[in-house]
Amino acid sequence: MNCIDHFVRLMGRAASHIALECALQTHPNMCLIGEELFTNKTTLSQVQKELCDLIVERWKNHRNFGVILLPEG
Repeated sequence: MNCIDHFVRLMGRAASHIALECALQTHPNMCLIGEELFTNKTTLSQVQKELCDLIVERWKNHRNFGVILLPEG
């Protein structure tokens, strides 16, 4: 089975604000918010593990598709 995930990179002056608004409007499977990652001191390894876990879990549920929003910053 193929797994198709779309990573959408959002640009703009206040990139995380735009990403958050887009997430509220479109309900993606994941949205990375830089300020939240910084506040929680989340490492790149933790983000990678969470992303991989999400993809694997959706694949197990026969949902081999998804959207992840990434702000420019």
